Amino acid sequence: MKKISLLVIVLSFVVGQVTSDYSYTGAEATGTAGALAANPGGSWSLYHNPSGLADCQSMLLTVGNTNIFSQSFLQFANAGLIVPTNSFGSVGLSMQLFDVGYPKNNLSTETAIGFSHGFNLQKDKNSQINFGYALSYYEIEYGKTAGLSGDGSDGIEIGNQVAFGLDIGFQAVLRKKHRVGIFAKNINQPELNGLALPRRLDIGMAYTPYDGVVTSLVFEQLFGHPDSQLKGAIIYDLNNYIVLRVGAQTNPNRLGCGIGIQFESIQFDYSFLSHHVLPATHQMSLTYVVK
Repeated sequence: MKKISLLVIVLSFVVGQVTSDYSYTGAEATGTAGALAANPGGSWSLYHNPSGLADCQSMLLTVGNTNIFSQSFLQFANAGLIVPTNSFGSVGLSMQLFDVGYPKNNLSTETAIGFSHGFNLQKDKNSQINFGYALSYYEIEYGKTAGLSGDGSDGIEIGNQVAFGLDIGFQAVLRKKHRVGIFAKNINQPELNGLALPRRLDIGMAYTPYDGVVTSLVFEQLFGHPDSQLKGAIIYDLNNYIVLRVGAQTNPNRLGCGIGIQFESIQFDYSFLSHHVLPATHQMSLTYVVK
């Protein structure tokens, strides 16, 4: 009974959100509680603000994996590729995969495949303005019905649903210290089987007092929900090999922290995100940078 209750709670939180939007994709986002909209670009830009891709100067490949709320039946994986162009910013490809299975049956598989592009609208010695967009293909494939046996072995195939989404983002930077970022998710209002996919707006500020330290604050509003979220984070480069992250958010109150370890072209990241009711989420990511 306890497991069934936990399943109901988790699915009520996740369903309708992960198909098109998970605010903590990647170890950087998990460790900072999602407070990234205005930060200098990186692999996180593929999922949380494509305008940050304009800052990416090296080709990189990243993969990540987690069990949301430490539940083996809520498996979430992501992968991304960023490729700088010679004269027009950087482009990226991304994939997010979310499987729900209980106890041994696959209840649903959600896939999001994206193409992103970020570039400078204006740049000089003192300031720059970045713009980015992301085109996403969403698909949800449902498992079989319970059937007469009740375990799905003789169930009926339900099929799948497909939708397309459009995200846009902006960043403004002054003297490489002060940053403002805006990110709008699913502005074209996509639907799956007549149900609108989640749309959100992130407005963030970031400040770099000196090299190796980034502080950020993000206001996030999920459209159709009365409550907004406030997120804040600090990222500190301890040295050339280790980066520390800590973040927090409201509604619900959650705390994130993480560490990144880089050796030459390979970086390993681990992060942790708490929850006020459910078990914590542990995220791991591996990134390879082509220098």
